[in-house]
Amino acid sequence: MKYKEPKIELFQASSFNVDDEGAFMANEDIKHTLRVMSFYRLPHRSQTGGFSISLPPNAFHVSAFDDDKYKVDRGRLLGVVDAIEKHITESEECNFTYVNLKHGEFVDTYTGVIKKGETITGDSNCTRSTVY
Repeated sequence: MKYKEPKIELFQASSFNVDDEGAFMANEDIKHTLRVMSFYRLPHRSQTGGFSISLPPNAFHVSAFDDDKYKVDRGRLLGVVDAIEKHITESEECNFTYVNLKHGEFVDTYTGVIKKGETITGDSNCTRSTVY
């Protein structure tokens, strides 16, 4: 049997401050994501007191049979980006990176800059025909 590596997903956002911490923390996507981070023993507070979102590969859904309690999917990530865009302080920006890959088959990288009321994104993709 040939060994196949599993698909890997990662998400990382730089540190940012919010203008209304109560409203930010009340957002369902934020609450869920911070619960998942806590489960994986990842802090959501940066050293400067702001927020930082980081999700390891095992925090992402692998199959429809995964328990939702400690997993995140792409829909949740979009909700997190929307919440940051809505609540980030006016003078700040947050950079984020999402990577989705399966060795030898594909690599998708999405990056973005989140500002108050605006998210600018870019992507880079490699498919099986361009990986090797």
